[in-house]
Amino acid sequence: MFDSRTNRIATVPMGKRIPKPEAAAPAAPEPRSTASRRNHRWLALGVALMSVSVAAAVTLTRQSVIGSVVVTGLDRSTEQEVLRAARIPTGVPLDSAGILSAILRVERLPYVKRASVQTRVNGGVRIVVTERVPIARLRSDTGKAYVDADGVMLPVLAGRGENVPDLTGFRIAVGDTLASRLSRAALAFLLELPKHPLASVTLTDIHADPKVGIVARTAESGVDVRMGWDAFDVRLAQWDAFYGQIVPVKGIHHFRTIDLRYRNQLIAYETNR
Repeated sequence: MFDSRTNRIATVPMGKRIPKPEAAAPAAPEPRSTASRRNHRWLALGVALMSVSVAAAVTLTRQSVIGSVVVTGLDRSTEQEVLRAARIPTGVPLDSAGILSAILRVERLPYVKRASVQTRVNGGVRIVVTERVPIARLRSDTGKAYVDADGVMLPVLAGRGENVPDLTGFRIAVGDTLASRLSRAALAFLLELPKHPLASVTLTDIHADPKVGIVARTAESGVDVRMGWDAFDVRLAQWDAFYGQIVPVKGIHHFRTIDLRYRNQLIAYETNR
């Protein structure tokens, strides 16, 4: 007889439960190195010294007395007219000289585009001028003037001429600014023209026509070259090719009008001679 109390079958475990590993604790930050701490202290010291220097410079500038005023950047304007317009007095503190007002007065001069003032702690003052540069000579029945790249009309200076092309088709009022669509086309053409050496030599008189746009006239024989309203880089390149290839064969006097207003097309009107 099988006795369950004396003949028990031992139960063999199938395996041991393996405990889950505990999550590793985050590594403690490494202590800042001695060199890093030293660099931080030097940086803080540098910032402090810079702040002190700026404050000292501002204080010295305010306490400085103007001893002299000089002007740089002049070509067409004179030092006398700039100083007269600035009205910066000597012998007074820099902070009471009205520097901002002086700049505004200088920038009202016809040929002054921008002006700035540089001061020194020893009391020296320098007025730095950026002048307007003429790109064309305006001509009309009422007189002459120059115009710069911004369209500002400038007076003709006595005893000084500018090597720029003539521009007609506009009413002249010195100090005014050309701002119409036609004037913008004229300025764009005049700014592109110097990039084409052959055209710069062969095209001299520029006329702004409200119907056809820009019309240039050749220096030789006075042939009208119609440029239109835009894409002057392409049209001037076409003119360079025409003048370099066709004109030497037929002669410029053989033509009356050259029309470059059409895309990829050149129309030449010949004379009856």
